[in-house]
Amino acid sequence: MLLVCLQLTFLTLACAAAVLLDVASAAGAAATTTVSPEEAAVVKVAKDQIAHLEQVVDAMARQLMQQQTFVEERGSKFTLLDTIMAEIPGKDNYGANIKDDAFGLLAYDISKSSDTVLNAANYHRWYKLTQAGGMGLQVNHRGYHDENLWVALTTRKDIMPLTINRRVSNKDYWETRRVSYAVPIEIVYTTPLVNWNPYDIEEHGYNVS
Repeated sequence: MLLVCLQLTFLTLACAAAVLLDVASAAGAAATTTVSPEEAAVVKVAKDQIAHLEQVVDAMARQLMQQQTFVEERGSKFTLLDTIMAEIPGKDNYGANIKDDAFGLLAYDISKSSDTVLNAANYHRWYKLTQAGGMGLQVNHRGYHDENLWVALTTRKDIMPLTINRRVSNKDYWETRRVSYAVPIEIVYTTPLVNWNPYDIEEHGYNVS
C-alpha cells in the first residue's frame, strides 16, 4: 500500500511540475514583447514552484527506490534487510555460533546455495530443513505470518526459557530454547522545510561541470 501511494504521489507531482512548466514557458514567451509587473510575478512564482516540486519529486524518487529495494513480493524469502540483520548478534554478542537442531532437525541458512548450517546466534527470520515438515515445507519463517520479526538464539541464563516436549516411539524428548527478538525500524530525519537554507548557501543546480 505504501509503495502504491508513493507511486501515485510521484505521478501527481510530476504532472503538477509539467503544468507549471507550461505556465512558465507561456509567461516567458510573453516576456519577449511587453511584460507587466503582474506577468513578471507570475513567471517568478511558476519558476519557484517548479524548483520546489523538483526537490519534492527527487526526494520521492529516492524514497520510492528505497522502498523497492526492501519490498517483498509474494513468494520472496531472503532480502537485503535479511542480509543486514544477519550481521547483528543476539544476546550472546559477536563471535557466538549457535546451531538450532530442535526436534532432531538441523536448521540451514537459506541465503547459501549449498547446505550451510545456520548461525542462529545472529538475528534471522528464515531457516530451511533437510526434510519437509507437516505442511510440506522445507523453508520456514520464524515469525509465521509476522514478516517483521527476527529471532536470535541465546545461551544466557537470565533469558526466560521455553521448553517443549517431543514424544518419539513412546519416548519423551525435551527441547529448551532461549531467544531474543528484534523488530527493525526506519528513522528518517528531515529539515522543517524542503527548501530550508538558513545559511543562504548558493545553489548551482544539477548540471554543474
